[in-house]
Amino acid sequence: MKMHRFHAKAQSRLLRRLLRSLESLWQDRLAMAGAVILLIVLVISIVPGAFTSYAPGQISLEDAFLGPTYVSHVEHPHPLGTDHLGRDLFSRILHGARISLLVAVSAVAISGVMGVLLGLVAGFFGRWIDSLIMGLSEVQAAFPVILLALGIVAVLGPGVRNLILVMAFTGWVIYARTVRAVTLALREREYVTAARAVGCRSWTIMLRHILPQMVGPVTVVATLEVARMIILESALSFLGLGVQPPDLSWGLMLGEGNQYLLTAAWLSAFPGVAIAATVFGANSIGDWLRGALDPSMKRR
Repeated sequence: MKMHRFHAKAQSRLLRRLLRSLESLWQDRLAMAGAVILLIVLVISIVPGAFTSYAPGQISLEDAFLGPTYVSHVEHPHPLGTDHLGRDLFSRILHGARISLLVAVSAVAISGVMGVLLGLVAGFFGRWIDSLIMGLSEVQAAFPVILLALGIVAVLGPGVRNLILVMAFTGWVIYARTVRAVTLALREREYVTAARAVGCRSWTIMLRHILPQMVGPVTVVATLEVARMIILESALSFLGLGVQPPDLSWGLMLGEGNQYLLTAAWLSAFPGVAIAATVFGANSIGDWLRGALDPSMKRR
């Protein structure tokens, strides 16, 4: 009963801290800008067709390589121009947001679950299990992420599903190390000792008494990892090892526009701006969350 009251108080304190931090969001201009950007990206990824009358694959060869225009009296305007097949770039960026965000969020979710579980097990049980899991993480960390991802994708083949799996596999280490460090500190707390004394099983202690304390650190890591995953997806798709046509992502658009940099720079510039803005938004929110959940880390 005491343990339940302890956890209820801890969760109540965390909730109050989050509510107070929401007030500070309005005072943090970078975080507020990041929140607005992420909200816009989320909306257009859900209903991209609501903002354009063009289909992303609609070809019009007579309109190929039209430059960006904002002239309102044009009968069929292309605000961000067209590509080499006459496809509207604005429509393609809107529709590309869906897969770019889907791949990043899916990879973060899978790697987060895998890393949190491994970190819990390593930190709670220790001994040879801890050595094994941390040894694996060190081996993986020794390889550059992009090279490791390139090697795995080259074996499995490109595509959205394989891309998500590869990115998730390369991202579990940071979660495992973060959760392990917190678990090492929490497993010696009084309420964990009391839970052992009353006969609670190890998995019950981990899932009911330790895991809830990971919400703050894991949320911060996951938010920052979304930005990294967007960049990794863009890099792999740019190299032709990620998203493949007819699917569409910002990284794929960068790769398609790369050969026209001197004649139609907008084909790469606008997808690049979309990637940079989204990464900025995710990093800004991640920094704000870190300060909100741990005042000692508040951005100065």
